[in-house]
Amino acid sequence: MPQQSISRAFMNGSSSETIIDFDISGPEGMAVDWLAQNIYWADAVTNRIQVARLNGSSRRVLVWEDLVHPSALVLDPPNGYVDVLNYCGQFVKEQLRMDVCLLRINDGR
Repeated sequence: MPQQSISRAFMNGSSSETIIDFDISGPEGMAVDWLAQNIYWADAVTNRIQVARLNGSSRRVLVWEDLVHPSALVLDPPNGYVDVLNYCGQFVKEQLRMDVCLLRINDGR
């Protein structure tokens, strides 16, 4: 399996730069906090939510417990919240139904 990474570039694809290139297994959801200049991502393999500055510095794990396959993030920077969505598959009437479960995390702002 190739090493996963998170990169950034201009809208036209130029100036591509890798900002996170280690200890990342299955990034599925990413979101940018435009006020604090942070990037958040969900890693569905390690079941963690992480954050770093947009240049990759100051990386930390926000949540690592009680997460099952986190796959999307929604930020509310003015109020300091990260909504973590994970898909909880349940068979309902012999069909797979994808439910969205929300976990609200106050990031201390």
